[in-house]
Amino acid sequence: MYGLPPNPVVTTRDLPSMWKHAGVAAATLLVGLAATFFGGRR
Repeated sequence: MYGLPPNPVVTTRDLPSMWKHAGVAAATLLVGLAATFFGGRR
C-alpha cells in the first residue's frame, strides 16, 4: 500500500560497529600524521 519493503531493516542497529570502524580509521590517520611529522628526514 505504501511501497515499503516487506522486511524492513533498522539501520541504527549497526551504529556501534560504525563507530568502532570510524575510531580505528581516525587512530590510523593520527598515527600516519605523527609518523609524517616526527619520523621524516630533515
